[in-house]
Amino acid sequence: MINTLLELFELIVPRGLLGGSKPRTNTVTKAIWHHANGTMATPCAKTQHHNVDIINEAHKQRWPGFTSQKYRNAMGELFTIGYHQVIDFNNNIVVRTRDFAEEGAHCIGMNRSSVGTLMIGNYDGCSGEYVPPEKEHLIYEAWKNIKAYAPHLTLIDNVPHRKYATKSCFGDSLPDDYVQQVILRQMPHVDVIIDAEEEKRVASLQKALIELLQRYIALLTQRMTGKRLSAREI
Repeated sequence: MINTLLELFELIVPRGLLGGSKPRTNTVTKAIWHHANGTMATPCAKTQHHNVDIINEAHKQRWPGFTSQKYRNAMGELFTIGYHQVIDFNNNIVVRTRDFAEEGAHCIGMNRSSVGTLMIGNYDGCSGEYVPPEKEHLIYEAWKNIKAYAPHLTLIDNVPHRKYATKSCFGDSLPDDYVQQVILRQMPHVDVIIDAEEEKRVASLQKALIELLQRYIALLTQRMTGKRLSAREI
């Protein structure tokens, strides 16, 4: 929340006045998913044949100098891609393009509070493109990368870009919970069991907290009124 407010403030105040030349960190609270869309001239164009180099050149023109502090392309150049990782279905790989601890350039208001993952391709219905089921494992691989860095994130923290912007991204042919569905399909059974146990522990802690608060309120009311009250009466 604090980083979101800071980013909004920095849209108004020039970055240079805030010491913006220094690398800024990212506190991950969400995993935001994108698609490459079409082209400016042809929004419905197919783009699944594109690769990381094409994305990098486009972002280099848009944000010159905004390079990763760690990840480099095949030529040894630091990536300028604003996403933290890119899924290339055509070449069957997930490419890390920016450290998860680095500020991104993929979602205004959330660039310092989220991991941005790009799925190369245009998944608006007009393009006719889709993610082949046999390549959905790449989405799960990208999620495992995120989860390894930010273990506090849960399944519901995976959201499309359109949740934070007036865009169709990650494609109007895909439902909001598409990535969540893919993760569940790809997730080993043991992980599902572990997640279920985690939910039980959280529910148990919540119940204990509610009971503690009820006891505290009952005791406080008793002292204030001199009347004994049970938690049920509150």
